[in-house]
Amino acid sequence: MDAVQKQLKADNAINDEFFAVMNTPLGVKAEVAFYVQAPKSQKEIKNIMRTTAPDIDNLLKAAMDSIFKGLKVKDSRITMVSMAKFQEMDHPRTEIVLRGIE
Repeated sequence: MDAVQKQLKADNAINDEFFAVMNTPLGVKAEVAFYVQAPKSQKEIKNIMRTTAPDIDNLLKAAMDSIFKGLKVKDSRITMVSMAKFQEMDHPRTEIVLRGIE
């Protein structure tokens, strides 16, 4: 979690625009894409679905907890979520876009 907070600060991601989106009257939609590390024994990706843990709901919880740790605004403002999980050979990452619902 601390690494996520450090990266958010380095990217200046927790800024006025972030708080404006989080305070949208109808709530916030989170669009989340998890690119998880493919097993090292796997030379190429034949199946985009990973057959082992972690579950996508656990990934989402960890990501949201990491972002909102220590903030006055809470992740309960997120009222819609679309998410996907993919295998990635070279660059595992998590991409999150928060949009105000209009």
